[in-house]
Amino acid sequence: MKASESSRLRLEGSLRGELESRWEKLQGLMEERLWALQGHREQESHLLEQCQGLDAAVAQLTKFVQQNQASLNRVLLAEEKAWDAKGRLEESRAGELATYVQENLKAVQLAGELTRQEVHGELALVRGGSVSHPPRGPPTHRMGP
Repeated sequence: MKASESSRLRLEGSLRGELESRWEKLQGLMEERLWALQGHREQESHLLEQCQGLDAAVAQLTKFVQQNQASLNRVLLAEEKAWDAKGRLEESRAGELATYVQENLKAVQLAGELTRQEVHGELALVRGGSVSHPPRGPPTHRMGP
């Protein structure tokens, strides 16, 4: 019996050694996985912080773009109003200039008509032979002898 008990004890010792060896390996694997899991959690936490920072930056950028767009719209509206005012001013000036030219043209036509009438009147006087009476109206400059 001693041999079988000795054999059994050796087998138990061998199995116990194998079991302890596997238990240590299992503990080592568990520790590695815990460290890896801890690393993943830290990385996840870091990524979460980065995402929150990016969210805040996007919110600020969106607000800035909206403010910029509103400002640009105000500038464009002011520029459009300025161009409209400039156009109205130019139209007004063009209208004033057209009126001025038209009035001056009428004055020149009237002066031309008066001059023509005077010339015809003087020609009639010269042809009629009586140059003794001065013509009525403003004095005129006679041309020729």
